[in-house]
Amino acid sequence: MNSDFQSAVSVDSYDYPPPSQWQLALCDLMKKYGHKGGNFSLDVGCGPGRFTEMLRAPLFERAFGVDSSVNMLKRAAARSKQENVSFVAGTAERLPFPSGTFDFVLLRYLLHHLADIPKVLLEVKRVLSRSSYCVIETANPEVLAQRPVYQQFPDIARKDLMRWPRISRITEICFDAGLEVLGVDTFKDMRGTQSKDEYRDWLIKWEKNGGGTSFWRLFDSDERSRYAKYELGRLDQTGETYKRQIFTESEFLVIRPAGMQK
Repeated sequence: MNSDFQSAVSVDSYDYPPPSQWQLALCDLMKKYGHKGGNFSLDVGCGPGRFTEMLRAPLFERAFGVDSSVNMLKRAAARSKQENVSFVAGTAERLPFPSGTFDFVLLRYLLHHLADIPKVLLEVKRVLSRSSYCVIETANPEVLAQRPVYQQFPDIARKDLMRWPRISRITEICFDAGLEVLGVDTFKDMRGTQSKDEYRDWLIKWEKNGGGTSFWRLFDSDERSRYAKYELGRLDQTGETYKRQIFTESEFLVIRPAGMQK
């Protein structure tokens, strides 16, 4: 994983509740493609571990999360209350597990942080058992490009969109790694809400200090000031009961070792 990302990342920026329908969507996806769960699952680039925990019950007997950030792992271990959920230090390029260990591997919003996606997918194939599946969850660059903030800041949009591999490119890399893409499914859900005061406080802190997720760290100080001024002005025109709705739209790529029979 990119070392600059790891050194600058804020744990709080990635420690948010999963979308309300995410676990149900994953269960439906596994049922659709004939995967019945199993013993061991792995969340690569697990961050604070919220999604790792959702792999545990009712899907798998044991869930592992791996991340190269010590701070992320500390947060995950401190908050996790589930049995049979473990967090391990390691990189996606060199997973610290024996070959054929896992019945399921999740790569959620990870690919755009990676310098060597082919190497990571070869590692994923190595740790998968023969009857296993992997789900890659990622953003579709064509959908991202429609966000209003991209229209306001085209230079930032270009920088950000370059980081996100297109679905067709991911499919090619999977094929070269000996992995078969069974299908691509779109997932849409509301990730959460912010009150007017919560959003205002976030904008003020972000304008002053920067930080946030990898997208928000693309803004320089002048760009932060411009965006914060625009959004704060817009907030002033809303009522006190205003809530900012945060939606998510992603693509689930379901893959498995090539040649595996259903």
